Amino acid sequence: MEIIKEDWDRWKADRVTLEVLKVLRERKDKISTQLGGGACLGNDCEHGKAVGRYLEIKDLLEMEYKDL
Repeated sequence: MEIIKEDWDRWKADRVTLEVLKVLRERKDKISTQLGGGACLGNDCEHGKAVGRYLEIKDLLEMEYKDL
């Protein structure tokens, strides 16, 4: 499926998309706060999962049309 720039722009401006992105930002901020507070220290597996979730959400939030 090919997505054209106009489709991307329309999707990014859609109210549902904006709400989903808001929830993702809130989740990213929560994970950041937990990691900053030392959550998961001493548990490499859980720490790695939390960092991975943070980075994946960050990537999604920063995605641009050219990244497709």
